Amino acid sequence: MNTHSRSTASLADVKQLTYFQIYKTHPSEEHGTIKLFSNGNQQCPIKVGLVAADANENPITLTAEELKTALKLIFYDDGSALGDGYASSFDQNRFTWTESAIPASHPDAEPSRAPRDDLPAAIQVVTFYVSAASGSSGRALAARFEVTPELFFTTSPSVHDSEGQERDGEFDSSVEVLLAEPPFLSATDFGAASNGIVTGRKVGDSTTYFYWATEYYLNPKLNGIALPLDSVGSKASVGGNPPAGAFGFYTHGDFFAHVQWGVSYYSKPGDTVAESGGLPMPPLHSLVAVSAPHDASPNADYPYAMYETCVGHIVGPDKHRIVIGILKGNLARQFRNVSGGTVAEVSGTTMHILDAYGNDHTLSLSYNASKDEFTIG
Repeated sequence: MNTHSRSTASLADVKQLTYFQIYKTHPSEEHGTIKLFSNGNQQCPIKVGLVAADANENPITLTAEELKTALKLIFYDDGSALGDGYASSFDQNRFTWTESAIPASHPDAEPSRAPRDDLPAAIQVVTFYVSAASGSSGRALAARFEVTPELFFTTSPSVHDSEGQERDGEFDSSVEVLLAEPPFLSATDFGAASNGIVTGRKVGDSTTYFYWATEYYLNPKLNGIALPLDSVGSKASVGGNPPAGAFGFYTHGDFFAHVQWGVSYYSKPGDTVAESGGLPMPPLHSLVAVSAPHDASPNADYPYAMYETCVGHIVGPDKHRIVIGILKGNLARQFRNVSGGTVAEVSGTTMHILDAYGNDHTLSLSYNASKDEFTIG
């Protein structure tokens, strides 16, 4: 038996497959399962192994482009093209696939034939990356190899292969995708107390100024394990893109409160600097003495400069953590916009979170300066 060189054979010369298998981990699997979050972002890897051959069963080595042209995934039960929220790609996106983090239940194991460990030397392997949108149902997937519309092969016995040798079902194999809906995380899953209050940590230099900084650490967990994060923003993620927009709040305390005002800042997971777009959150521009005239004041304090002066960086960055900081002051101040006009306080906001598995989460953030309490929910 000879193996054709690239100069003498191509996809058009393929007359049969002598080996064809879809699997998760090893070609010996015939009917495996794989778990996936149905969020439209996360992808699970599914492999297809095959040996293409000419009419005399001489193996033909195909190029990567020829394999991509000929191969596609189909539904195992009826041989139809992927749809119903399913998509496949030869390209892997940035979202993490960790099967142990996905809380899907395995069905009862289906009987399969004895595994075949004697793999052919000429096997070629292609990896598909499969995603499923929210609301999709778990389905078993098969593979289809098409030379022409009239000559094709599948790993689904429900499809009548066209190669004409009465070998339907010879390559019977599948991978069942077990789907889990995106998880809901409560405030306590982010490390808050049962009432939503998060304990803060004073950071930076607070000895020579009338203001200081406190960082609050949101450490989300999924099934009790630290949840890796992608990004945060004021708007929900669209199409797997990072959440857009900055967010923030600024509020006053009561007349006799130790904290007379608070202005928030934040960082993206793992970053060591605060997001400038949210420090301060427009229209807030500056803080001035209560008695200052209603125009630009030469004695104004600017939140980002105050942050740089007393702390200058995120003290506790971590890729599994969202850091919310609050600048706090013990002298009464007014909030002003860029024109010097008074700005009404904003005591809370909404934060959208995209985790590394492609799931969206939403948290409300609020700060009570009079009680010096930061709450999430």
